[in-house]
Amino acid sequence: MQRIERIVILGGVVAAILIALSASAGGGRALAWTPGEAPDSVKIATVDMYWVIEKIMAKDEYKKEREDVSATWTRKAQEIERQLKELDSTLQVLPQNDPQVQTILKQAQDRQAEYQRVQSDRQQELERLNSGQLINTYKTVRDVSAKVAERMGYSHVFCNRSSDRAINTTTVGATLQELLARPLIRGGDGADDLTKAVLQEMKLPLD
Repeated sequence: MQRIERIVILGGVVAAILIALSASAGGGRALAWTPGEAPDSVKIATVDMYWVIEKIMAKDEYKKEREDVSATWTRKAQEIERQLKELDSTLQVLPQNDPQVQTILKQAQDRQAEYQRVQSDRQQELERLNSGQLINTYKTVRDVSAKVAERMGYSHVFCNRSSDRAINTTTVGATLQELLARPLIRGGDGADDLTKAVLQEMKLPLD
């Protein structure tokens, strides 16, 4: 019987949620200007928001919250495993024609069904927790990025995965997420990467 494993935050999950948020964020400013606007009034920058968020999600307080929830469900699963082992031990010593056999088998089936529910409920709660952390972190990083960009005189900022970060995915779904995280193909002259400036603003490691 497989034990409940500890939660692992994948970079693909971060990218998938951020892409959905970016698509639905109605308050963001698009890279667009009117024909009468002077070209030199547009100053473009990029921020690898995915990288910044990964650093925040790896902080001890965020990991502890996820680990505490995971540990609660692990204890529930381990208790059911203990009960199942006891039932199995009882079955081993009973004759097959013993009237108690069917009762114990029914109890074992009930415990097995409960074990499956625990696994399902655990996954759902962890997904909710991860999503909530990601959404809150996204909003924070977006606000800080806007603040840094305004201070440095940038009019438009793209959320774009840095081209320096290699794509090492092994599944089509994860690879597509990595590609979608890189919408900017060419920024043009003057396009700057503000990722390190944002990391410094948030007092996060630069490496």
